[in-house]
Amino acid sequence: MKIGRNDPCPCGSGKKYKVCCLAKTGVSTDFLYDKLSDAYNRLSDHLLRFAHHQMTEFGLSAAMAEFLLWPEDDQDETELDRRADSHSTVFFPWLLFNWVWDPDDFDERPLIPINMTIAEAFLKDPKTRLDPLEKRIIEATVEKPFSFYEVIECRPGRGFRLKDVFRGEEVDVSERSGSRHARAGDIFYARVTRVDAVAMLAGCGSILIPPSCKPQLIRFRTFLQESKKTPITLADLDDYDFELR
Repeated sequence: MKIGRNDPCPCGSGKKYKVCCLAKTGVSTDFLYDKLSDAYNRLSDHLLRFAHHQMTEFGLSAAMAEFLLWPEDDQDETELDRRADSHSTVFFPWLLFNWVWDPDDFDERPLIPINMTIAEAFLKDPKTRLDPLEKRIIEATVEKPFSFYEVIECRPGRGFRLKDVFRGEEVDVSERSGSRHARAGDIFYARVTRVDAVAMLAGCGSILIPPSCKPQLIRFRTFLQESKKTPITLADLDDYDFELR
């Protein structure tokens, strides 16, 4: 992706590219990924603290139950916590950037406005202090739903090329740890967010799905395409968040 001279610099300084890193030679994708990854992790910590402050324990439990597809009432809270922990690499990014609360699910009203994600509420809170890169991460991530991605090419320890199974788009993603274990043909449930020249995983399931399961996803993709009669959009993936999860 070409960066314009007047675009914000990918390093996150808040300056225009032409007065920041344009004049520097050797500004690598690895350097930009490290900046983006550090900012994302820092932001996630801020958002989790904000979520605990804005929501009651009941609210967090309700969000967890929704994430787990509303399990049977006879499952105790310890079992729900265990299940959520086993999918924490998806649950927390989903909670912070995707989940919006439904008044029908709450006895006590959270402080977060209705129809607004935790990340969006945090961004609008007058007490919030963010650097330019953190703000742009929120804006980029709340626009992207989770989907299923197939590994097209893997560069262990550096990243991979992924293809969205539902939308057909391919993207080069920077990723250190996950790329060490994936192989071409593997599929996983994830969200890809892009800030300028760097795309990264902003939430990824811990389970690598074997290629043999791909026909099930293709059948669901066919159902979506036939029901819409138009190409699948990001909004469609957001609408079918429950079914995909």
